[in-house]
Amino acid sequence: MADSRKKTGKADRARVSTKEKYEVAYEARKMGVSEADVIKAARKVGSLRKDIEAELIRSGKDKKERKKKVAKKAKKTVKKVKKVKTKKVKKAKKAKKKK
Repeated sequence: MADSRKKTGKADRARVSTKEKYEVAYEARKMGVSEADVIKAARKVGSLRKDIEAELIRSGKDKKERKKKVAKKAKKTVKKVKKVKTKKVKKAKKAKKKK
C-alpha cells in the first residue's frame, strides 16, 4: 500500500487496506454495504479488491442495499419522466387551442 493518498499506482488500486479508513469507506460506498462488512470480507479473503467484491456478492450483502438504492433512483426518474410528459401534453393542448 502507498504511504499517502498522493502516491498511487497499480498495486495500490488492486488492494484495499483495512487500516486506511478512506479506502474502506470507498469500497463500502461502491458496493452499497457497511464498512464493517468490507473489513470482515477482507479478513476472510485477503486484501485484493476483486476478492473482497466477490466475497460481498457471494455473501449477498451487496444486493439488499443496492436494490434499495436502485428503487429510489427509479422512483426519481419516473417522476422526472411524468413531469416531462405532462409539460409536453400541456404544450400540445395550448397549441390546439390557438388553432
